[in-house]
Amino acid sequence: SGDDYEEGEIATHLKQNPMFRCLSWAERQWLEEHVRISFFSEGEIILPKQHNGEWLYVIMEGRVSITTQERALATLAPQDFFGEIAVLMDQPSGTTVNVQSRECSIIEIPKATLMTLIKKHPSIAEMLRETSRRRMLDTKLANVSLFQHLNTTERQQIARFLSPVEFREGATIIAEGDIGDCMYLIKSGT
Repeated sequence: SGDDYEEGEIATHLKQNPMFRCLSWAERQWLEEHVRISFFSEGEIILPKQHNGEWLYVIMEGRVSITTQERALATLAPQDFFGEIAVLMDQPSGTTVNVQSRECSIIEIPKATLMTLIKKHPSIAEMLRETSRRRMLDTKLANVSLFQHLNTTERQQIARFLSPVEFREGATIIAEGDIGDCMYLIKSGT
């Protein structure tokens, strides 16, 4: 655990986090023994665009910005977390995370530790999956020229109306003369 924090302080901080409220005091203390605390200064990059998914990051103090292709997607504050996309999918999220505040302290939870908690508390995985889904949709929408001028809140309002649809190769999605009652955004494929 971090050198500048008293024993139990990280566990107390995690108790305030909605994702870790399901943990008992003993589990939060165990978690405290298996994390590290890192300190960053304004402008520092915490996660580059092509990072691996070995850690989940929880903000203790400060603010960070999540960006893609120089576009701000979100600003996160204490109790928020990031890195979940890379942890869950074993691939980079395609976003960069850098410090916006003068100083920032981050709890870094190793993937193996997180997976141990998830086995006992599936609600943690559900929260990570939901956040991951929402953030990936926002990243996709931010890269569609039609939606680039919108802020995160506006993109998230649109995302609520999106429904995934899969088509087999060669399937007709829209035929000439069809009346258009919806719009399709291609997530993958051609």
